[in-house]
Amino acid sequence: DQIASSPHFAELVALDLEGGHCATQTQRIGDAGLEALARSPHLTKLEYLAVGDNAITDAGLAAIARSPTLAGLTELGLEYNRVHDAGLAALSAPGVLPALRSLALAGCPITAGGLAPLVAAHAFEELYLAGCDQLGDAGVIAVATSPHVRALRYLSLHVSGVTAAGIDALVAAPFEQLARLTLPRLDPQLQQQVVARFGAALEVFST
Repeated sequence: DQIASSPHFAELVALDLEGGHCATQTQRIGDAGLEALARSPHLTKLEYLAVGDNAITDAGLAAIARSPTLAGLTELGLEYNRVHDAGLAALSAPGVLPALRSLALAGCPITAGGLAPLVAAHAFEELYLAGCDQLGDAGVIAVATSPHVRALRYLSLHVSGVTAAGIDALVAAPFEQLARLTLPRLDPQLQQQVVARFGAALEVFST
């Protein structure tokens, strides 16, 4: 709240408030802290905001979405928060965060139903979805068939339940700038298919 209310932060372009796995519940900013940032009249130049692992829910994400102050965000880190599809819906609404190019949602309990409209609404260059294990093939297909897939440079899809259906969609997608792709451990045949499509030079690997 001190950051949000202080005019001394009017020139701030990057803010890292990652909670960290060692932080206690009271040390995390939560929805109230995020809402305070969203209401601030001073953070209009903010481009990078990292609030991973901060007990943030869909309400906090909705506060970001409706904030005129934070409309210039290009990078948003939300890893390991309690963000569900309702929060993604707020980010997918027309005109919300028009400059957003990098989004980290690793470990968030989202589904393909929430992801599909999000990747249709934003031309992401970086999308980090590792550990979003409810996505499965449907989530991979949502990304692969996005109208903005050509813009992606960094893509993390290390999620459970990826089969030939997801890999087929990924291989068929018209990526033009992809420099790094992470996937879960794959069947050797599927792994070969991915490497043949994207090439080892692009740091395609599975773990």
